[in-house]
Amino acid sequence: MSLVTYYRHLLLIVLTTLAAAGSASGQVPCSTSPNPPACIFRAFDVQTGAEVQSFCVGRQVRFEPCPGRVGLGLVFYEGTPGSTVVCAFPNRTDLYTPTQAGPVTITENANNAPNPSTIYARTFNVVATPAPSFSIVPCTPGSVQINITDATYDQYTVRIGSGAAAPATRGVASYPAPASGSSTVTVTGSYAAAGLCTNSATQNFTVLPAPAAPLVRSLRVEGATTQLQFDAAPAGYQYVLEQATTGGFGPVPGAQLNTTSATLPNPATPGCYRLRLTDACQSPSLPASTPLCSIALTATSANGHNTINWVTDGGFSSYTLRRDGQALGAVPAGATSFTDSVNVVCGVRYCYRLEGSSGAGATAVSSVSNESCVLAVPRQVQPVPRLQVSFNERNVVVLTATVPGQAGSGQLTYARTGTGAPVVLATTSRRLYRDSLVNVSPANRSCYSARYQDVCGNRSAESSSVCPALLQAQPADAEGNTVNLTWLPLVGPDPSAPVSYRLLTLAADGAILQSTAVTGTSYLDTRPPTDVQVLRYRLEATGGGQTAVSFSNTASVTRRVKVFVPTAFTPNGDGLNDVLEVKGRFLNQFTFIVLDRNGQEVFRSTSRSKAWDGRINNERPVLGAYVWRLEVKEETGQTSVQHGTVTIVR
Repeated sequence: MSLVTYYRHLLLIVLTTLAAAGSASGQVPCSTSPNPPACIFRAFDVQTGAEVQSFCVGRQVRFEPCPGRVGLGLVFYEGTPGSTVVCAFPNRTDLYTPTQAGPVTITENANNAPNPSTIYARTFNVVATPAPSFSIVPCTPGSVQINITDATYDQYTVRIGSGAAAPATRGVASYPAPASGSSTVTVTGSYAAAGLCTNSATQNFTVLPAPAAPLVRSLRVEGATTQLQFDAAPAGYQYVLEQATTGGFGPVPGAQLNTTSATLPNPATPGCYRLRLTDACQSPSLPASTPLCSIALTATSANGHNTINWVTDGGFSSYTLRRDGQALGAVPAGATSFTDSVNVVCGVRYCYRLEGSSGAGATAVSSVSNESCVLAVPRQVQPVPRLQVSFNERNVVVLTATVPGQAGSGQLTYARTGTGAPVVLATTSRRLYRDSLVNVSPANRSCYSARYQDVCGNRSAESSSVCPALLQAQPADAEGNTVNLTWLPLVGPDPSAPVSYRLLTLAADGAILQSTAVTGTSYLDTRPPTDVQVLRYRLEATGGGQTAVSFSNTASVTRRVKVFVPTAFTPNGDGLNDVLEVKGRFLNQFTFIVLDRNGQEVFRSTSRSKAWDGRINNERPVLGAYVWRLEVKEETGQTSVQHGTVTIVR
């Protein structure tokens, strides 16, 4: 070993020891040259071979001395000179790998004249290279929102899928993305002053599907709020509630928007509202719902009817008006008012709502107005009732009253008018009244009138007087084979209206046996039924201002029962007068009995087809006199009995 080499090794050992001691004491081991040379050692990135002025954590660095300079070694300090010694290289060919960010100072112990132990120092900045942090939110097809939250680097790039990297900054920004399917976002962070110090991070995302236009299904005005119902927004999208303004649509101030409903406090009515889709990127041109408009309703009352008016910009295809929750019926689509006069009772409070509807099935929408209530005001002039009059099958007069616009409220006072002073029959809310006390006779014909009074005590004028047709029937001959019919005509609520008549001939059960059109006030029935004892007649009147058929009373003619029983018969088999039989008229129900001289019953018959041949217990007839008894039950319900004798002769 030469003497020069020996001194060099000895000086390196001393410098290393002094460096370690200086680190422990916090003192710089050697003073630096007050006049550093123009050329000091240089640092190079091992991976690329490029000279660097800053270091990257975890990335190897090598050093080269200035040409012609003989160095004794390098000492590394984290922080400023005099801080902790991290390593000492006995020569400049070893590699250095930084382990943490911050400044690092490197000293070069040189052995060059004229200062053989001068220390030259350089301070490098070490920067960290973590994967940059960021988040992504898929937006409408063709867009993705990226939020770079990383604070390490001072410059960034973003690459979508395999596309080109684009410069980016910290914070939220939107970027073009594929229109469908899945893709990736890669964010790369780097330093302007340390370009080799960089790192990247990648995240996957799926593009949102193209959305359909939302649908506001219902709108309801409830007190001081308006409530809307709709379906939840598709995944990845949100709703913005907007209202129509002069210049288009704008946000609704104070609206409480939930997943499937919204509440608007104190909105102006009427108003129109829509839902607009939006996403995290605030993408333009996302679809909006068809506007749904509210309905402003007001109700007033005057002269016995309520008037409902409404205003809306909705253009609904149909309306339904409800009073106290019950539908009053459909309202034409273009209407803006409705007059309610059916069963409107003065002094009663009525509440109305109007529902507008459009569409059908899955696209059906509805808007319900505010509720408007009104206290009904009575009519200034009460409606005059109209009476219809008719006899029923029991000859009871039946009155049917109608009151225009008051089909169920108020009361009616029925009165009987005739030859004497009017008689009040009843005051009742019933629209049908029976007068069972009327005396059906032409000399005491009864007519009727009525007066209406509402619940507030307002009375109408007296109605027109109505009189039922009054029929009389008299036999025109002794046997009742012809019947003379006369009648007093029907007087209906419109006396000037013509009346037509049909004369009905009835069976005992009310079935019509004959029907004849008649005119005037009389008719002669020349062909009454021959097998009916009691002839029953009724007039059917149509017209006179009545909306239903009116019937007269039922008039009847009772014809006498006629009986013929022979005084003798000859049961000898010659075919002449061989049997005893009962003959007569109207013998529908009878009992015929024959008794012998001892009072014993020898024959009984209840049918005109059954005759007596004179035999007793199938023995030959015994000549002599016999007593007979005939009991007949007439059609009127009365029973008549006749007696006589009959003789069996040869």
